[in-house]
Amino acid sequence: MYAQWPQVARECVAVLRMEADRTPDDPALAALVVELNARDAEFRTRCAGHGS
Repeated sequence: MYAQWPQVARECVAVLRMEADRTPDDPALAALVVELNARDAEFRTRCAGHGS
């Protein structure tokens, strides 16, 4: 769907991490991060590697 998927994925994870760090008390965002970590190995890898 995206010609530059690796770059798009890195950027999306980076933005999500930035928002999660900026608003640590947001329960909806925290729940989204937990769900993505549980369901998506690629997200887990990118998130753990800070976008690597």
